[in-house]
Amino acid sequence: MLHTQTKKPKATKPPLFPNGEKTKEVTHSAVISFKQNDVYYQELFELDGKKLRINIRSNSYDFQCSATIWHWTGVGIDKEWKVLGSINAGSMQTEEALYVYDRQTNGKGDINWFVADIKTLKDQARFILGIK
Repeated sequence: MLHTQTKKPKATKPPLFPNGEKTKEVTHSAVISFKQNDVYYQELFELDGKKLRINIRSNSYDFQCSATIWHWTGVGIDKEWKVLGSINAGSMQTEEALYVYDRQTNGKGDINWFVADIKTLKDQARFILGIK
């Protein structure tokens, strides 16, 4: 008896927005800056109407690197930026010592250096704030 192999159906992810709705994300500013042994990335944006800020720091010492997302509370007297999520220095995808590329990029930097950590921080914010 010949055994014929049947193809397994491919696993498919459910659509991110099953009803077709999309989360609105508006970036107000995204800046890369160099200072001595540091390279900073800061993004100010709104996600589904909530004001958020990302700060990522690449330093020559890996333990001084940081990646944090902040949420503007904007409520009552306590209007302030509060930490919403972060990535431990050892888990960051952004390389340490990016400052060595200052001259190669004419002080402008490259957004691709930070993309993985930006995505992780935004995913954290979506989860914590209950945004799909």
